[in-house]
Amino acid sequence: MLFLKKLFGPADPTRSWPKVPMTTTPVLDLSRPAFGSLIFGDRLESAEFLGRPNKAVIHPRTVDLTYPGFKLEFEDGEFVFVNIYFKPYPDRTSTTELRLTNGTVITPASTSDEMIARFGDSYDDEQWVRYGVLQYYFGKMVFEAVFDDDRTTLEQVNAYLN
Repeated sequence: MLFLKKLFGPADPTRSWPKVPMTTTPVLDLSRPAFGSLIFGDRLESAEFLGRPNKAVIHPRTVDLTYPGFKLEFEDGEFVFVNIYFKPYPDRTSTTELRLTNGTVITPASTSDEMIARFGDSYDDEQWVRYGVLQYYFGKMVFEAVFDDDRTTLEQVNAYLN
């Protein structure tokens, strides 16, 4: 068995999870911090309510689970990062909206001016100037809005623990 594990890598821990139709992107709670009912720091098994992912990438210390419109990252078995995609790419789909528990709704049409009006000035102006990233801290949670090079089109939102 060790030979097969070396040849094919570790087994997919989500292989027995049921297929669940994804109708909406889970709500992001910046204060808790959580994505749907999955709290940052939860074990990988806690994500089973989302169903079997479209793609699971398993590395020795990390597992990435890709769903329609978002990707979850687990490190050493714990939920540590979520990417929510607003711009589609050939290898992933995008979402039409992300709801936050504070009532904010983020869509692909959300602008940097709207983000600044809602959340205030970005924490790290260097990130904005160099890369088009508005970065905010909510307790131990980091929230990033990533825009394209012209700073007008929202590409993705990231959330992770500081």
